[in-house]
Amino acid sequence: WAEGDGEELADAAIIQSLRPPLPLNCIKTWRSCLHKILTEALLGQMPEFTAETVENRLKDVLRFTLIFHDDPPGLHVTNVKATLSDLEAQGYVIEQVKNYWPRHGDNYCGVNCVIRMPTVNSDEQGYRWELQFHTPLSARTNAGTHALFEEYRSAIVNVQRKRELFDKISTPWRHVPVPRGVLDRRYKLHPSMRTIRLNRP
Repeated sequence: WAEGDGEELADAAIIQSLRPPLPLNCIKTWRSCLHKILTEALLGQMPEFTAETVENRLKDVLRFTLIFHDDPPGLHVTNVKATLSDLEAQGYVIEQVKNYWPRHGDNYCGVNCVIRMPTVNSDEQGYRWELQFHTPLSARTNAGTHALFEEYRSAIVNVQRKRELFDKISTPWRHVPVPRGVLDRRYKLHPSMRTIRLNRP
């Protein structure tokens, strides 16, 4: 950062100001669940408004966050892979691994996984929960931009405002280092991994 121009230093300073408490685990409130359901319904992302559809969409009611450093480079990816492997060895099912680390600038970075708990009865399905992987800096940036992101994804925000919010949120993310190997397609974090690009509206 010290070698950047004045604008880059000003942008980088935004990250230094993001020092909110980090929610390492979270249970969604009923208000948050209702907001998500109604937003997705309004956006046409939930064509059938049934109990089963709602359950399938609410995969992050229970959420945990693991923070791994990337020093030495590659340590973050090693720990992510080891964690997912250990969970599978204990009977957990890794259903989705969404890799939001960008090749360019997006408004969110991290790895979000949907995991199903093991069950004793093979006829039953275990409870779904979300596990997020972050570096210390990505976790802090995520927490610091959360309020803007909540407004951004609202169904009642117009396109112009969404673009303004996207740019504001993306600014600090441009200065968050991408962990070494996290975008390597040859050695995926998990076979179910998909790389997600969040485009500007």
